[in-house]
Amino acid sequence: MASDTGVLCEVRAGKCRFEGDMVHPCLKKGTLRLYQVREKSHMDTTSQGVDELLCLQWHARDEKEMEDCYYVFGDAYLERVNQCKDGEVYALKFTGNAHRVLYWMQEPDVSVIRHFVEKVNSTIGYKPRPTDEEVVMESSI
Repeated sequence: MASDTGVLCEVRAGKCRFEGDMVHPCLKKGTLRLYQVREKSHMDTTSQGVDELLCLQWHARDEKEMEDCYYVFGDAYLERVNQCKDGEVYALKFTGNAHRVLYWMQEPDVSVIRHFVEKVNSTIGYKPRPTDEEVVMESSI
């Protein structure tokens, strides 16, 4: 039974679809948001019986029903797709498997997009692993 819910952050974004090796944007206008659900366990009457679940949701702006809902933990993160040169495309990735979902940002202000991505990744608790170059630099100090 949900006792508290809420949108933590959101941004205007569309979905992408894969066609072979190519990625194409779906033309629907949408919203990508990080949503928190606090559920009180019916088995536990103490304050410790509260679970906080985070899910990344996408829905078309002209529809109320969500199309995507991914429960995200410390193994999920959003990352910019650098191969995209004519827009802002981000991948929702999972460290435990190869699954990924792509979204193209419909927000005109890049700083809003970056703030959204930082908020999502920090709220999820994702800690990026150091790159090989960073590891080499740290070991030489």
